Amino acid sequence: VKNNTRRWIGNFTGNIKFTNWANLDLSHSMEVINQRTGTTNPIDTWQRSGGPIENNFMTYTNGSTSSNSYETKTNNTQLTLNLEQKFGDLMTRAKLSYLYENRHYEQTTAGGSQFVIAGMEELNNIVQANTSASSYQDDERAQNYFAILGLDWKDKLLFDGMYRYDGSSLFGPDARWNSYYRLSGAYRISQDVEINGIDELKVRAAYGTAGIRPGFSWQYEAYSLGSGIASPSQKGNTFLKPSTTTETEFGINVEFLKKFNLEATYAMSVTDDQFLNTPLIAFLNDGFNRQWVNAGSI
Repeated sequence: VKNNTRRWIGNFTGNIKFTNWANLDLSHSMEVINQRTGTTNPIDTWQRSGGPIENNFMTYTNGSTSSNSYETKTNNTQLTLNLEQKFGDLMTRAKLSYLYENRHYEQTTAGGSQFVIAGMEELNNIVQANTSASSYQDDERAQNYFAILGLDWKDKLLFDGMYRYDGSSLFGPDARWNSYYRLSGAYRISQDVEINGIDELKVRAAYGTAGIRPGFSWQYEAYSLGSGIASPSQKGNTFLKPSTTTETEFGINVEFLKKFNLEATYAMSVTDDQFLNTPLIAFLNDGFNRQWVNAGSI
């Protein structure tokens, strides 16, 4: 058994300061993971079935070998404009950001059973009829735009808002771009009302949405290949979009007697447009018998 993994990680960050209230962050990160695994059983390997009774039903397998290679390359680039300015008692902070994601994955598998010559544990020493090989490759790309605004009035009324616009190659061509948002606010009651024994009392609330991306192949037509014949299996869906989770949250934070902290949160979330691999009537769908769709809520 062999298992070798190599991993390379790199990161670059920089900052450009324009004024005392505006600066630009730049970052790029990369990661490469390469894994190779393999298993070999010699030609004289026994198995506990198929043999004669005098050998306790054991027999030679004539050996086998398999080899797998996986590689993942990920590159992310982000630019963020940071803005910060105080207007009287109101402190404002804002961010405008762009994120580019690029991921490549490939896999190759080969194997076979029954060596022809002892001591040569290679794939080209396998009986040709008992060999198999497969490969897989996918590329994912995404662009994300963010706008974030934070407001702080006298350090007691707090507000945070975010808008995000995502485009991903995992979404169907007719649903390529989707938007999300978040709104949250908090009131530090202890800044206005003095309560004996209470050091900090804050109530907060938040409401927002987030997306769940579909699998790589779900939007495409897929075929099963056997004996050189391609058969329809998965019907494509150009309107496949991400599932959307909407969450509502209420909470309270209390610090008291200068040594205790209490935090209580109520949260409720609903996920719409879940992914469902639905069965199809093949003769009405060009031979395809399944399709990924957005359906249902939880």
